[in-house]
Amino acid sequence: MLVGNLAAGRGLGPRARERMVVPLLVLLGLPLLGPALPVPLAVLVVLQFAAGAGYAYELGIQRRFVDAVPDGARGHAFGLASTGMMTFQGLGPVLSGAVAEFLPVGWTIALCGAAIVLTALLLRGGLARARRLDDRQDDRQDDRRGDRRGDRRKGRQGDRR
Repeated sequence: MLVGNLAAGRGLGPRARERMVVPLLVLLGLPLLGPALPVPLAVLVVLQFAAGAGYAYELGIQRRFVDAVPDGARGHAFGLASTGMMTFQGLGPVLSGAVAEFLPVGWTIALCGAAIVLTALLLRGGLARARRLDDRQDDRQDDRRGDRRGDRRKGRQGDRR
């Protein structure tokens, strides 16, 4: 987890991190299919390490969250978000344990991985639309800034005549 966050946080810019949310979620989920397969323990360790790197998907979501929350409420909003995430992360093992009562543990872990991959695929369209909207808004802001700069230049030229 730490390695993935460091690599994504240092090696990718904000837009690249946002584009990598779905691939990183898939990286988080796919290795969890390994315990359902007859693979050596060393392979499972490598797969779990890779899955941990997939947690860097959170970095791509954080900027959107920060942008959506007013400045004065960010501390409160992040506190609520952290509490909600910890609560649901605590429910995951409880639900997985209940499933493991009926299925082998390896299959239970694989089901969790499949759920993560399915979630990533379902989020793909919505995240892509949100990025396109953000890009359009950024383009409009750039156009407005350019127009203002152009107006100022025209005004200066007019003053010189």
